[in-house]
Amino acid sequence: MMELLAVVVVAILIESAVETFNTLFKNNGKLSYKKIGAIILSIAVCICAKLDLFSILGITMVVPYVGEIVTGLVVSRGSGVVNSLIEKLMQLRSSKSTQV
Repeated sequence: MMELLAVVVVAILIESAVETFNTLFKNNGKLSYKKIGAIILSIAVCICAKLDLFSILGITMVVPYVGEIVTGLVVSRGSGVVNSLIEKLMQLRSSKSTQV
């Protein structure tokens, strides 16, 4: 059951990270340099601070820095998205504990 939960958690984190790329272009089709700056800064801070949502959730990554990069992508979307993501993960966690 833990493996299934890990798959769901990874899917949620990856979906959030991929959505970051959808925001790179403005409505007129031009690149948003502000968003690119936010992504670069967020990834750099997460790597320097060793912030890794996967390891926080108990998921070990074989390739170094992948978790920190994905975490940086998620963080670059802002506090509202991060808060929403945490709420989703907490709901998963509580539903898992009620099933046991």
